[in-house]
Amino acid sequence: MTKTTNLNETVLTAFQKRVNTLTADREEWQTTVYATANESLYELLGAIYTLYLEAKDGSDVDADKYDWLLSEVQSRKIPTAKTPTFIQLATKLVFFDGNADSRRVNTYARVLSCAAQEGVGTGNAIASYISDRGGIEEIRAALAKNTKTPKQRAVEGRRIADAANNIVEIACDEIAQYATDATGQYVVLVGKLNARGNVEVKHVVFEDEVSKERIAGKTVVSGALSNLYTTKAKAAKKTAKREAEEATADKQSSAFNKRVRDEKHEVEKQAA
Repeated sequence: MTKTTNLNETVLTAFQKRVNTLTADREEWQTTVYATANESLYELLGAIYTLYLEAKDGSDVDADKYDWLLSEVQSRKIPTAKTPTFIQLATKLVFFDGNADSRRVNTYARVLSCAAQEGVGTGNAIASYISDRGGIEEIRAALAKNTKTPKQRAVEGRRIADAANNIVEIACDEIAQYATDATGQYVVLVGKLNARGNVEVKHVVFEDEVSKERIAGKTVVSGALSNLYTTKAKAAKKTAKREAEEATADKQSSAFNKRVRDEKHEVEKQAA
């Protein structure tokens, strides 16, 4: 066994260990209080991106790294493209588990691929790269054709809410005390549905800060307005599809009835 072969095996073994360590880090991130922390997620993505950059140095072992990733992904039956990239394989392997959201993992891979195309130079720069572009969902939406970004959906949701009729009007002292400073703001009521079908309101999230004790909830409110737009858009799309299907059915029915009338007329004509 040559010195070069020994070196390649050492590098590959170290690479495999790093991937397994990242997978363990992802499991900890996903199952602890950091599960919703963007900072920890961005660090994981940055570490994957570093592996990708290191695999671009052109050494013989880089092909072995790719082959090992592909073998691991295939052995675990992780869905992937027919000819996956290094970034796709590494991201899917690190984030794979029995409850993995494949769409979400694919989004992570697309974000890192976009960073590579735009020449992001280090893994440490991934966090700022994502943050500067408004987050992962903003990047995903920007990459998808005819897809509104979360911010755009929130703007549309606000417009819909402004024009909508009230479902119900709620009055309580805890909200009323901020009326002067918060009039016109959108708020999110955190409530729990009880067995009677009523909502027990537990907390109020104001869009902007109304006191030192109340933390501004711009992101929460924006998410709710985005949800409003998406819900309305989905319902409108479903209605449009049904109307199109009904129109097609009516057109086909009219054509059939015309053909029957024409055939009947022809029969009567021949009989005469």
